Amino acid sequence: MPFAICIKIHGKKHCFPLPVPVPTHHGPDPGPINFPELELATTILTVAPDLKDVAFAKELTAIARRFVDGVKSGLPNGVELDEVKT
Repeated sequence: MPFAICIKIHGKKHCFPLPVPVPTHHGPDPGPINFPELELATTILTVAPDLKDVAFAKELTAIARRFVDGVKSGLPNGVELDEVKT
């Protein structure tokens, strides 16, 4: 469910949709994303250090890390999922 910030101006409600950084639909080009949950987890791990609410960032990070660790443990031999610092 997307969110919007809404304010009343002269009695009329105006809403501004918040962007969703991870695509919620997958079209024919470039093709379906095979693992949207992993994409969401990596997005969280990327942006969490920039959040001002440290406690919220810690909770998000813990959940995302737990998910990524589960993905790592299920990979076949010879396949790795590495975190790359940019």
